[in-house]
Amino acid sequence: MRHIARKLTGLLLLVGLFTIPYQNAHAITRSDLAILGYSTSAHWKVGNYNRTLSMACQRREFSQKRQFRYIIGFIGKEGRAITGIATANWNLYDPKRLALGDRTYHFYNDGYSDCAVYVTVNRRT
Repeated sequence: MRHIARKLTGLLLLVGLFTIPYQNAHAITRSDLAILGYSTSAHWKVGNYNRTLSMACQRREFSQKRQFRYIIGFIGKEGRAITGIATANWNLYDPKRLALGDRTYHFYNDGYSDCAVYVTVNRRT
């Protein structure tokens, strides 16, 4: 249990480094940053890989409006990663209207040429 807590603490510190710019760091507060959870699973198991959306993400035609706003941290043995989250109605930049309303989009390496998008279907309860 301690090693998981240590890894989670390290992951949170890493996220903090990405969210605070170097200049004027002491004056910045991020009240909108939220970690939805963490998993010991691999990040590619969060949903179904979508090649079309991943390629659009690599071209910056499908991405998060604000990266690291809501995230899931993956701290498993298969690899550590962070995925950002967006939906058709929230935090999604989608000028070509590729998103569907009942899906959640998980972005791995959003903003990079190897961006991967994983899709989950929102279940109604």
